[in-house]
Amino acid sequence: MAVPTAARPPVAAAAVAAVSSPAGTGSFVMLHPPVAAASPPATAAASTSSPPPRLPSTGPLLPPYQPSPQSSPISSPRALRKALDVLATDVSKKVRRRPSVPPTTSVDRSAARSASSCCGKGGAGAAVTLYERLFSTASVTTMEAKYTTSSFIAEFWCTLTSPFFALPLLIYFFVPASAVPPLQHACIAGSCLAALVSTLYHSTLWKVFSSADAAVATVTFYLNAISLNRHGHYSHPLLHHEITWLLTVVIIFAVFIYHWEKTHHLSLTLVLLCSPPAVFGFYALESYVGLGTGVTGLICFAVDRRGVASLHSVWHVLGGLSLLWGIWDACLAAERVKAVGLATAAVLLR
Repeated sequence: MAVPTAARPPVAAAAVAAVSSPAGTGSFVMLHPPVAAASPPATAAASTSSPPPRLPSTGPLLPPYQPSPQSSPISSPRALRKALDVLATDVSKKVRRRPSVPPTTSVDRSAARSASSCCGKGGAGAAVTLYERLFSTASVTTMEAKYTTSSFIAEFWCTLTSPFFALPLLIYFFVPASAVPPLQHACIAGSCLAALVSTLYHSTLWKVFSSADAAVATVTFYLNAISLNRHGHYSHPLLHHEITWLLTVVIIFAVFIYHWEKTHHLSLTLVLLCSPPAVFGFYALESYVGLGTGVTGLICFAVDRRGVASLHSVWHVLGGLSLLWGIWDACLAAERVKAVGLATAAVLLR
């Protein structure tokens, strides 16, 4: 039922005219409200009795949505948690796994070592010069407190006892230098050099002196083992050639120079390899004082390195005494062998 035009508001009347216009006639109806004078004024009775205006409907209206309790799967906090767990499980299955990292090769490890040695804490951009690497603080030190006794010496007692390694110099006061064999000369020179670099290392804790101390101490230990076994009762003929120990010393120094930043484990490995021949050499020459002081000194060294007690300075004293007795007994054995050889030659020449 159409509502009279007089009872419609201007906007509603215009909207009805626009909708009721036949399609395809080519006439357009302006939606602007007409002039108020054209429409007769509505009476109070008509405004109160007529229903409110409605726009024509374009189709059936959908009923309002009313969710039913049966259609909702999440009706309680427990169901909500269960749904979230299922969702998380599905998402975790769809996420791609992180690709496995390929094993690091020896080339990668060497590159990492070179990068770590050339770069400081700042990473690849913070390059460290060779001078800074040489005079940086050593990574392996003793248990002695640093700069406590003296503000100028890092490890005072280790520095004070380092010259004990030069005790084999006393041999020249009792044995003529001409009577000392070349191998024993090398042992005495190695002991004095070990005393020097050990003093420099413990007083400064610089990396260059730490590497030098490890290299010289290892070479001196090796030379002493060869010296003891050369004049024993069961010495091998190869030990009597000077080229044997000379070539070995050159190789050891070359290895230490090449790995000068990683000398700790290298030195310990070589000393452990030389320990059985050294013990056998002391026993063969009946140098029991040198054997006892040497073994006790090595125990003190290991105790300090393991962090049990600060006994590195005791190792310096006992190590120097062991070198003194070992080299001295080797010189006496060489002199006896020489005397026996001269006597045998004299008998044969008669």
